[in-house]
Amino acid sequence: MVNIPKNAKIEKLEAKYLLLAHPYPSLEGEMLLLQPKKDDQQDKEQVTYRDYSLRKRLPNREKPTLSAADKLKDKKKKESEVSKLQCLEVAIDEPLQPIEWVNIAEVMNQSGGLTWFQVLPVNQKCSIPMQFNVVHLLPEEKFPFDLPIETFLKNHESNERKIERRNIKADDAAEEDEARAAFTANAKAQGLVVLPEFNFKHVIYKMTEMNLSSEGLVYSYTKCAVFLGLKDEEAAGVTVLLSKKWMMVTLIEKPYMESAQGYPCYLDGLAYAGLVQLQQVEKVWPETVGNTVQQKQVFESMETQGQCFNASN
Repeated sequence: MVNIPKNAKIEKLEAKYLLLAHPYPSLEGEMLLLQPKKDDQQDKEQVTYRDYSLRKRLPNREKPTLSAADKLKDKKKKESEVSKLQCLEVAIDEPLQPIEWVNIAEVMNQSGGLTWFQVLPVNQKCSIPMQFNVVHLLPEEKFPFDLPIETFLKNHESNERKIERRNIKADDAAEEDEARAAFTANAKAQGLVVLPEFNFKHVIYKMTEMNLSSEGLVYSYTKCAVFLGLKDEEAAGVTVLLSKKWMMVTLIEKPYMESAQGYPCYLDGLAYAGLVQLQQVEKVWPETVGNTVQQKQVFESMETQGQCFNASN
């Protein structure tokens, strides 16, 4: 359980969801969108929230054959407003309730910026509280600098225009391994973007609406999830990163490293936008002579955490 002071509350949203100031922000101004459980609220001066980051995610149980009555109950459950993230079993092909997309769209239309959430791989847990199984938001005014991912997207768009204008074949435009080239070509055919800077499975969908809507967000996520085969990748984790212009979805296979104490370390959603905080690699004797510290590299860490292109769905 995590206790958050009541004065951290920013806004009440639909279906008893709350927008709160993050109690342990990675960047100033980071917020959380969550739905506390009523039975957990014992102190009027605090919001108590169940943090599933520090617990191992469980495999999804097989769904039994349902009777007509059970199918009706199952439909009602799917239409429920209770957050799917508040659970150790999360289906990564449908990780959020429709109402959560509604609330995300409302906040994003007001503040812009970035929204992200992550789901752990099965049988893995995190060492940082409130990282997984909760929706994070960072207003645009809190960005410390222009986002590298925006530069990557602009460069990609410019390069695509050059390829089309000069009628260059994809094979001639860049040297890629066969698996990556096939993945990129298939993504392009589906209207999805694969950035050359990222050497791990991911897709980005560019949105065309001036204002975000819950229907548009569900469509965007479903399009990315179907292409990545998330329904068949139940054991994998997922990172979702969203701006008002695009949505990025990428798989999580494992931590990018473990601390000296054996704690798993995962890059958060902001890292993929270029707002990266990496764990330092602590050396042990005799490498400690000179007290030097080896630093993990950003793209190397992303590749370690993600799924390589030649992995089959």
